[in-house]
Amino acid sequence: MCEGGEVVWREFVLTEHDGSAPFWTFPTRAVRDRRYKLHVNLLQSRAHPTYAYCAEPKLAFFRTGTNAEELAAAPEHVRQAYATWRNPPRGDLGR
Repeated sequence: MCEGGEVVWREFVLTEHDGSAPFWTFPTRAVRDRRYKLHVNLLQSRAHPTYAYCAEPKLAFFRTGTNAEELAAAPEHVRQAYATWRNPPRGDLGR
Protein backbone atom coordinates (compact mmCIF):
# COMPACT_ATOMS: atom_id res chain seq x y z
CA MET A 1 0.00 0.00 0.00
CA CYS A 2 2.80 2.47 0.81
CA GLU A 3 4.43 1.67 -2.49
CA GLY A 4 1.42 2.80 -4.53
CA GLY A 5 -0.06 -0.64 -5.07
CA GLU A 6 -3.78 -1.31 -5.28
CA VAL A 7 -5.55 -2.02 -1.99
CA VAL A 8 -7.99 -4.92 -1.89
CA TRP A 9 -10.68 -4.14 0.69
CA ARG A 10 -12.53 -6.76 2.63
CA GLU A 11 -16.12 -7.49 1.73
CA PHE A 12 -17.24 -7.72 5.38
CA VAL A 13 -16.17 -6.22 8.69
CA LEU A 14 -16.89 -8.10 11.93
CA THR A 15 -16.84 -6.38 15.33
CA GLU A 16 -17.37 -7.35 18.94
CA HIS A 17 -17.74 -5.37 22.15
CA ASP A 18 -18.11 -6.76 25.65
CA GLY A 19 -17.71 -3.74 27.95
CA SER A 20 -14.95 -1.76 29.56
CA ALA A 21 -15.44 -3.09 33.10
CA PRO A 22 -17.19 -6.09 34.67
CA PHE A 23 -20.18 -4.02 35.84
CA TRP A 24 -20.59 -2.58 32.30
CA THR A 25 -20.48 -5.94 30.51
CA PHE A 26 -22.98 -5.98 27.67
CA PRO A 27 -21.69 -8.13 24.80
CA THR A 28 -22.65 -7.20 21.26
CA ARG A 29 -21.54 -8.37 17.85
CA ALA A 30 -21.90 -6.82 14.40
CA VAL A 31 -21.20 -7.63 10.79
CA ARG A 32 -21.15 -4.99 8.08
CA ASP A 33 -20.82 -4.89 4.32
CA ARG A 34 -21.02 -1.90 1.97
CA ARG A 35 -24.80 -1.73 2.28
CA TYR A 36 -25.97 -3.17 5.61
CA LYS A 37 -24.98 -3.56 9.24
CA LEU A 38 -26.38 -6.33 11.45
CA HIS A 39 -25.98 -5.61 15.16
CA VAL A 40 -26.74 -8.37 17.70
CA ASN A 41 -27.27 -7.93 21.44
CA LEU A 42 -26.18 -11.08 23.30
CA LEU A 43 -27.70 -10.18 26.70
CA GLN A 44 -31.34 -9.54 25.93
CA SER A 45 -32.31 -10.51 29.48
CA ARG A 46 -31.14 -7.25 31.08
CA ALA A 47 -31.00 -3.52 30.52
CA HIS A 48 -27.88 -1.92 29.05
CA PRO A 49 -25.72 -1.12 32.12
CA THR A 50 -24.31 2.20 30.84
CA TYR A 51 -27.83 3.63 30.61
CA ALA A 52 -28.17 3.82 34.39
CA TYR A 53 -24.84 5.59 34.77
CA CYS A 54 -25.49 8.18 32.06
CA ALA A 55 -29.25 8.68 31.87
CA GLU A 56 -29.89 8.08 35.58
CA PRO A 57 -26.65 9.50 37.06
CA LYS A 58 -25.56 7.65 40.18
CA LEU A 59 -21.84 8.41 40.17
CA ALA A 60 -20.31 11.88 40.57
CA PHE A 61 -18.31 11.35 37.39
CA PHE A 62 -21.52 11.32 35.30
CA ARG A 63 -23.33 14.34 36.75
CA THR A 64 -23.56 15.83 33.29
CA GLY A 65 -25.90 13.06 32.10
CA THR A 66 -29.57 13.49 31.34
CA ASN A 67 -31.79 13.70 34.39
CA ALA A 68 -35.34 12.35 34.68
CA GLU A 69 -36.94 15.80 34.31
CA GLU A 70 -35.01 16.54 31.09
CA LEU A 71 -35.92 13.18 29.63
CA ALA A 72 -39.60 13.58 30.53
CA ALA A 73 -39.65 16.97 28.76
CA ALA A 74 -37.83 15.72 25.65
CA PRO A 75 -39.60 15.09 22.34
CA GLU A 76 -41.03 11.62 21.77
CA HIS A 77 -38.27 10.57 19.34
CA VAL A 78 -35.63 11.39 22.00
CA ARG A 79 -37.52 9.44 24.69
CA GLN A 80 -37.83 6.51 22.27
CA ALA A 81 -34.08 6.60 21.55
CA TYR A 82 -33.35 6.47 25.29
CA ALA A 83 -35.79 3.57 25.72
CA THR A 84 -34.04 1.68 22.91
CA TRP A 85 -30.64 2.40 24.47
CA ARG A 86 -31.87 1.07 27.83
CA ASN A 87 -33.41 -2.09 26.33
CA PRO A 88 -31.97 -2.65 22.86
CA PRO A 89 -33.59 -5.22 20.58
CA ARG A 90 -32.01 -8.65 20.13
CA GLY A 91 -30.94 -7.64 16.66
CA ASP A 92 -30.99 -4.58 14.44
CA LEU A 93 -30.47 -4.41 10.69
CA GLY A 94 -29.61 -0.98 9.35
CA ARG A 95 -27.93 0.86 6.55
